[in-house]
Amino acid sequence: MIEDTDLDQEAQKALAEGRAITREVVRDGRAYTRTVKPYTSGVGGVMVTYEPCEPRENTIAAHQQIVQSLAASLAQIGVWIFDPQAGEAIWDDRSAPVTGLEKAQHRMSEKTFAEHIVSQDRTSFTNAMDAAIHEGTPLDLELRFKPPGRDVLWLRMRGERAMRADEPIVVCILADVSETEANRTRSDFMMRELDHRVNNLLAIILSIAEISARSNTDLTTYAKDFRARLESMARTHSLLAQTQWSGPSLRALIEKEINAHAAQDAVHLEGPDITLSPSAAQSLAMFFHELAANASKHGALSGVGGRVDILWNTQAGEEPVLELRWQESGGPTVARPERDGFGGKVINRIITRQLYADVSTQWNEAGICLTARIPMARICLREAD
Repeated sequence: MIEDTDLDQEAQKALAEGRAITREVVRDGRAYTRTVKPYTSGVGGVMVTYEPCEPRENTIAAHQQIVQSLAASLAQIGVWIFDPQAGEAIWDDRSAPVTGLEKAQHRMSEKTFAEHIVSQDRTSFTNAMDAAIHEGTPLDLELRFKPPGRDVLWLRMRGERAMRADEPIVVCILADVSETEANRTRSDFMMRELDHRVNNLLAIILSIAEISARSNTDLTTYAKDFRARLESMARTHSLLAQTQWSGPSLRALIEKEINAHAAQDAVHLEGPDITLSPSAAQSLAMFFHELAANASKHGALSGVGGRVDILWNTQAGEEPVLELRWQESGGPTVARPERDGFGGKVINRIITRQLYADVSTQWNEAGICLTARIPMARICLREAD
């Protein structure tokens, strides 16, 4: 007999609400589904039925199988069995989208499967399978796999030896980890690129410090100029960071540098949209900083009424070039300096040497006019950058 202490309360509730009430009850470790159903034929009352439930452990196992299947589908995991005696591999339905192999086939020889593995990883796969079969070593490796008609993908393979009819087999799960591997590759590239850029940046700073010291005779002027040049570098890096180091536009770079030295109405910009490589952006930013700083101290931007026209255009040909022109007007009378300062050294060392520019300067009394012809291949954004 099933001991059911809540039956009276359930019966009264079923009669009051006019509906059947179903509940699971347990007796001696067995589960039953109890239904209390009101009836109104003749006298009022309830009808109670008990039906044995499936054992709880079976229900839990079934639920676990569903959860495992859902997890495998979400993670895009396929199940494989390698049978060394038959020399073949058998897989489930989920493995087809993971590996790109035909879903309807469901089996192939181990040799054929191995032929889809990139040759550089094939020996690792063979050695791992031998160790799993003969020594029981758990299999855990990543390898490159070339499905028919698809790009190479990365597979993560984990498996263990099992026995079937006293013969070893290897049960494996396979997962496509191509995206993870691509992220790892990008991360490694970014770390190498960061290391390169930091070293390059430190070299530039040391060069600025050395040349600034040679170009100034007092410590105050040296410190002021050195700080201004570091601030110019910081502005460029901020601009590059905004574009995620994909390269800023030439106009944006000029505007950011010129705005630090002059009012917008004192400068006129005109030229087509051009995207710079990060390395070219650093060189050109220093180039425009020195021109703007010199104009602020001695040239058209040093007083009221001065003007700077910055014009650029591209010229086609066997080797396309960018022609840049810096034209000052309305400032003090210009005279050619007796020696090059830091700005002249920047033009010679960075623009001429690094960007292969052809630079000419005219020291007109009305204002300096500088023209630079730079090969487009040296400044445009390339995939290598």
